[in-house]
Amino acid sequence: MKGFSGFGNSPAKQKKDTTRTYPPSYTKEDIKFLKEQREDVVRYEDLDEKGKAIWRKQGKPVPKKKKSPAKQEGPIDKKQIKLQPSEHKDTWVYDPTKDDKSSAYRKRTERIIDLEERIGFIDEDANASGKPLTKQQKKDQAKLRQELAILRKSKHK
Repeated sequence: MKGFSGFGNSPAKQKKDTTRTYPPSYTKEDIKFLKEQREDVVRYEDLDEKGKAIWRKQGKPVPKKKKSPAKQEGPIDKKQIKLQPSEHKDTWVYDPTKDDKSSAYRKRTERIIDLEERIGFIDEDANASGKPLTKQQKKDQAKLRQELAILRKSKHK
């Protein structure tokens, strides 16, 4: 008989990963204290106003805020996003307001296809010139991709 196997992989027997990295500003005493207290690294975001003031007073670098991607909730624009500066002036842009006979689902699908093609055209222009994407092309592609993500995520199908 094998017996009860509930004790085979108990959390107490499992070894923890001890390869933690600490910021270069931490001294040996700081690391020793954290290990004794079984605490994690102190992060600037987790501090209250008093803690942040102490952090700055000690001369530690203040981390920069990361830009979060724009999130749109709610109604979607009726019109398609306009032609961007880096796009070719002859690029055709789908206009759902002129397409009266199509269903809302079909219009949404056409808008998605149009945005995907326009992103691809910017890539093709860069590849044809043999140069990497310019700042403006990257910016325009990001704007088109953001609009595309909004359409794909929408519940207005």
